[in-house]
Amino acid sequence: LEQIRINAPDAEVTIIASPFSAPLYSGYPLLHALHIVDKRRMSMHWWRIWKIAISARWSAVWDMRGSGLAYMCFTKARPVFSSPPTPAPKLEQYRAQLGLPPLPFPVLWAQQANISEATNIIPAGEKIIVFAPCANYLPKEWPAEHFAELGRRIFGSAFKGYRPMIVCAAHERARAL
Repeated sequence: LEQIRINAPDAEVTIIASPFSAPLYSGYPLLHALHIVDKRRMSMHWWRIWKIAISARWSAVWDMRGSGLAYMCFTKARPVFSSPPTPAPKLEQYRAQLGLPPLPFPVLWAQQANISEATNIIPAGEKIIVFAPCANYLPKEWPAEHFAELGRRIFGSAFKGYRPMIVCAAHERARAL
């Protein structure tokens, strides 16, 4: 998204996201529409996504889930992501698969309400390192002992004076702690 913002500042971007990830996109400067789709049993949520996607002509449809939905849309370009055969950081996977130049670091576009809420949680000047130990699919999660070892290494080195912060969804809290 940051690559699009930099290279096509007049673009109007439509994003389809889950209720959990949608707030991450709500402040995106090129956001034209944000469609929030709940996951449904037996993949029924794909019908809703299909209805949204098929209803317009697009300059490009970027399918970052590798669902193949892009092939059903009216579009000039349809980059579709698929997992590479060798492991690599996700940003590098996207870059290589989609034939892009080196990508900028991921960006979050915070809105004033987000900033106000964050300053209530994190005092000004506080140095923190954020850990997000949970995933929406258990096999994606890193073992807790790996996070513990990472914490020992980080806080015993150049990051003295920082404090850890664990973030997760409300329903993951017991698992995260």
